[in-house]
Amino acid sequence: MEAQKWGRIIFCSSVAATTGGVVGPHYASSKSGLHGMMHWIASQYARSGITCNAISPALITGTDMFKDPTPGHLDLIPIGRFGHPEEIAQIVELLITNSYMTNKIVAADGGMVPSVSA
Repeated sequence: MEAQKWGRIIFCSSVAATTGGVVGPHYASSKSGLHGMMHWIASQYARSGITCNAISPALITGTDMFKDPTPGHLDLIPIGRFGHPEEIAQIVELLITNSYMTNKIVAADGGMVPSVSA
């Protein structure tokens, strides 16, 4: 990527990195660590034409990762529905095609976690 002066690194994180999640502290901690690594990579390689971002989804149905949603899970989502894989794919497309966006964590969580970009 450095030799080509172009590259895109996109990490798949989780809302658990900021909420603690429902799986446990081991999962949430691993995703928080991923955020730290993403920030470091982004700052080190931005001038080389390499962007580095993360997507932080919440509860996405239609995958093996979230097979049995409960009404309690749905109560966690302010917009009142679970996310879909296609919605995550749209964010990936944005991050691939946008060369100005780097060092960002994009929350795809139906409004679970308020965020501010500084």
